[in-house]
Amino acid sequence: AAEPAPTPAAPKGPPPDLPLPTVDPSRWALYGRVYDLSSLAPAPNVMLTFRASDGSSFSATSDQLGRYAVALNRSTGYDVLSDDPNFARETFHETDIPYARLSEPERADLIQNARTGDIHSTPLTDITGGDSFRLDLFVAPRR
Repeated sequence: AAEPAPTPAAPKGPPPDLPLPTVDPSRWALYGRVYDLSSLAPAPNVMLTFRASDGSSFSATSDQLGRYAVALNRSTGYDVLSDDPNFARETFHETDIPYARLSEPERADLIQNARTGDIHSTPLTDITGGDSFRLDLFVAPRR
């Protein structure tokens, strides 16, 4: 009797990033993952607002795996805000500090500062001049 075929191994590592939105020369794509700053777990279904310095805004929502992708106009800078009631409004991104490598007490201090509005992240800019840029975001739980 023939032996059953082996079961394929589960893929190792995180799932691939979301497909990038189509961009023209006046736009660029930002993509990555959203993480809960407390647990460092992916944060699903977090609505994000990318507010430009010229007053325009764009939005994206992280998927079930915390992944997001958004096409943005080339602008002088974007504030990235969470519109999720479970998280503080301010977000953190890796261009500031390697948040995933901070100790739990250091992350707890940042979370407290985000809850009280005592912290503001650096505005994002199209720093590479390329078509896309990968950037992970961290959100602070409200409770």
